[in-house]
Amino acid sequence: TVKLWNSTLHHWTDTLSPWLPDTVLHCPADQRPRGFALSYGLTSVRSADPQADPKTDYPWYHVRENRIKRPSGFVVSSGIADSFYFGSGTRSAAVFGSMNGTPAVTDGFCKNLAFRHGLPELISQAAFADGHAERFLFYRQPDRCWDLRDSGGYGGGK
Repeated sequence: TVKLWNSTLHHWTDTLSPWLPDTVLHCPADQRPRGFALSYGLTSVRSADPQADPKTDYPWYHVRENRIKRPSGFVVSSGIADSFYFGSGTRSAAVFGSMNGTPAVTDGFCKNLAFRHGLPELISQAAFADGHAERFLFYRQPDRCWDLRDSGGYGGGK
């Protein structure tokens, strides 16, 4: 089971904090003070598939690894501009602007996703469900990279 979330009182960072120094979760390109917030967060983007089951297909529940259709193409973690997560639970297209002085998605399906690594190309860093990480251009990622069911339909990429 891939456990991304378990309650509103216990964040994923609380689970990892005994083993990770603060510097691990702070991007050198993040100009905010280290104690202000995390630079990286987990996805809370819901599956765009209208048949998705909240208990098995939404990442903040205990998602079984076999539910992720394309692990090498599913974004689990990326740079964030605020909070512990990115994603708003909506299927509306991304709206771009700035959050806390960081270029980011300010509304839409991947709200809070930060772009600290290049503008106007909208470049971010991401970790995928298969364990690899890469630098990516937002508009070159297919919509299904935000959806563990691989259905697409968010209006983000090709």
